[in-house]
Amino acid sequence: MKNKFKKLRNKRIISFIISIVLILVLLFIPNIESKSVDQAKDVVNKAVNDVSKKLNEAAQDSNNKLQPDK
Repeated sequence: MKNKFKKLRNKRIISFIISIVLILVLLFIPNIESKSVDQAKDVVNKAVNDVSKKLNEAAQDSNNKLQPDK
């Protein structure tokens, strides 16, 4: 009889530990993913800003070269 209770208790403890681990994983994975997505967005935004600045500078340089001096 005692062995049955020990087995049941061990099964409950194991299932409790597994459920806690699953809950923690479900809580922490979205936070990790959102941080990496935010970092990727920042990198892409910086790259787009750099490219647009360089294109604007090139357009201004070409406009300055095309306009005759007065």
